[in-house]
Amino acid sequence: MKHFVSHWELLSGTKNVWRGVNSLGTNHVTVVKDIGCWTLDIDYTNGKSHVSSHNTRDEAMRQAEYFSSWSVEFV
Repeated sequence: MKHFVSHWELLSGTKNVWRGVNSLGTNHVTVVKDIGCWTLDIDYTNGKSHVSSHNTRDEAMRQAEYFSSWSVEFV
C-alpha cells in the first residue's frame, strides 16, 4: 500500500493530468503523462519553478513531496 503526504486529483476531461490539491507555497503542482515518462511541474509563488521527468507516476508524486510543502492533518 502506498501512502502519500500529498493529495492529488485527476483533472476532469483528462486521462493523465494530476494536480496536487494540498500543496503550500506553490501556484500549482502537476504530474502529467508525456510520451515515455511522467513530468513533474512545480511553480512556486516566488516565481521559481521545478520540472523533472520520472519513470512512474508514483515516483513523480514522491519527488513532488520532496520539492514542495504540503498541508497535512494528523489524526
